[in-house]
Amino acid sequence: MDAEKLLQVEPYWILVINLLKHNFLLLLVTLVVIFLASTASSTQRKFRKLLPPGPPGWPIVGNLFQLGPLPHRTFAGFCRQYGPLVYLKIGSVHTVTTDCPQMIKELLWNQDEIFASRPRRTAAKLMAYDDMNVGLAPYGAHWKLMRRVCMEHLLTTRRIESFQQHRLEEAQALVQSVWEECKQGGKVVNVREHLGSFTMNIVTRMLLGKRYFGSESMGAKEAKEFRELIHAAIALHGTFFVGDYLSFLKWFDFRGYQSLFKRMGKQMDVYYSSILEEHRDRLQQFGNGPDGNGPQDFVDVMLKISAGEGKLNDIEMKALMTWWLEAQTLPLSPWSGAWPS
Repeated sequence: MDAEKLLQVEPYWILVINLLKHNFLLLLVTLVVIFLASTASSTQRKFRKLLPPGPPGWPIVGNLFQLGPLPHRTFAGFCRQYGPLVYLKIGSVHTVTTDCPQMIKELLWNQDEIFASRPRRTAAKLMAYDDMNVGLAPYGAHWKLMRRVCMEHLLTTRRIESFQQHRLEEAQALVQSVWEECKQGGKVVNVREHLGSFTMNIVTRMLLGKRYFGSESMGAKEAKEFRELIHAAIALHGTFFVGDYLSFLKWFDFRGYQSLFKRMGKQMDVYYSSILEEHRDRLQQFGNGPDGNGPQDFVDVMLKISAGEGKLNDIEMKALMTWWLEAQTLPLSPWSGAWPS
């Protein structure tokens, strides 16, 4: 074979060699993937044997799509089908559910340190100062500090009793407002609205030293803004954000929830910052209570703890305010109906 023919044939041999080389790499990658998949599957089967029984789930989403519109009913059905302790994987979140009183006592009493922390959620991170309050903080040194501040300084029997006169005044105002509306005749009285204002005033007078509804209140405009802010925050905390369960979808933010969480978090931070500044100015002027003689509200106490012992910073105080206001006003929000049985 002369040189000319060799030059014409050589590229075909090079092509064949390259093809074999690429096929070998493809084959090698395929074998590696199959090996890793089988290893992961074997590990998962061994891991699954150590877990309680539960319904089989789909890859990636787990049992997420098996939850009905009333998840507590779905969980109860799983317990009837698989036993008193059921394992679920809701997206990437490992979950156990039970309907057995003895099992509940074991989880919440004997194993409380393991199950004490709540799942971390995007709404709480962006709207509740990264889970810094006592209701959402993971179990640890910070949670213990928040709990100690509440139990030793804020929720003592003596301090709660100091607001007895406030509660009496609000009860009298409630009866008076309902009576005045009844005297008009021929009009349906919205008792829920009156009870909401009554409870809100008790909470805000204890926490913030402010009365938002009724006579001698902060005014209709400020009361309306305050109620809308708190109710909107509660509604957003209750939204289902798929990124909390499928983390790879968190960056897409399909329905714009993360933007809403951030915007609401900024609005609440501005409000709580103004509360702190108002109380600092008042303490400098009077030194004690709203007029120098009345009982100190919870923000006054937190500021004194911060100034004296240095245990609380502004972020922690605002996180505690978030927890108190939302926890106490949750039953009064439009989204808190009767729990479906």
